Amino acid sequence: MTTTRAVEAGETPPRRARFDGDRPFIVFERLGAVLFPMSCPACRRFLGRIESWPLCGECLTRVECTGAAICAGCGRPLHGGEACKSCGDGRLPPPAFPIRSAARYAGPAKEAIVAAKSGGRADLAAWLGRTLAPLAEPFLDARRPDVVPVPLHPAKLALRGWSLPDRMARRLALKLGGRFRPAWLERIRETPTQVGRDWNQRWENVAGAFVRGRAPSLAGRLVFLVDDVATSGSTLAAAGAPLLDAGAEVVGLTVARVW
Repeated sequence: MTTTRAVEAGETPPRRARFDGDRPFIVFERLGAVLFPMSCPACRRFLGRIESWPLCGECLTRVECTGAAICAGCGRPLHGGEACKSCGDGRLPPPAFPIRSAARYAGPAKEAIVAAKSGGRADLAAWLGRTLAPLAEPFLDARRPDVVPVPLHPAKLALRGWSLPDRMARRLALKLGGRFRPAWLERIRETPTQVGRDWNQRWENVAGAFVRGRAPSLAGRLVFLVDDVATSGSTLAAAGAPLLDAGAEVVGLTVARVW
C-alpha cells in the first residue's frame, strides 16, 4: 500500500528513507506472531504472517487507500482534477502545514484503529505506526526527523494507561531512523469529545489545548506530528501550532482520514 503526495512540475522526485531503524525488532515480531498469534481486527481471522497492516489479506483489499491525486494541503483525495472543496469552501482556514493520511476512516481501516484505541488491542499500534512511513518519505531530506505524537491530557492518559499516537510515533521514529520526541508537546486542557460537533465547533473545542513542552530550539527542524485519525484537521492544527511558532517545519501524519 503506497501513498504519494502531489508532485509539482519540475520537482525533484523525493528520496526514499535510507535507514530501516526497526529491522532488529522484526525478529521479535515474527516470534511473537508464532507464540501469540494476532487476529485480524476486522474479521477476527488469525493472521498467519506479518502484514504491512494488521489485517488479513482479504480485509486488506477492502482498505480505501489514499491515492496519488490529493490536495497538497489537507491531503484529501481529489477527483477528476477538481480543486479541494474542503480547503476552498471557506468553512475552515487552509492548513498551516501539509497533512497526509494512509486511508479512509472506514471499513477494515476503521476497525483496526478502533480495536487498537478502545478495544484493548495495544499490540496493533506498532503495525499502524509502520503504515505512516510511506507518507513521511516524500518529505525527508538531509535532516534527521523528529517524531512527535499528539498527546493525550494527563488525566485521560492515566485512565487509559497508554496512548495510541505515542506508540505509533515511537515506531515511526524507529522506522525512519528519527528521534522520538513525546515531551515536545503538552496537552494542558482536557477537551470534550469531538464526536457530534460540526467543523467550527471542533476547531473551537481544541483551540489553545496544546503548548510546547520540553524542547530545544526547533528552528529548521523537520517534525512529523502523529495522530491516529483526522476529521476536520482541527486537533492536528492546534497541536502543530506551538511547533510552528517555535520555527519547526511540520508535517501531520495520520493512519486514517474522514472524507
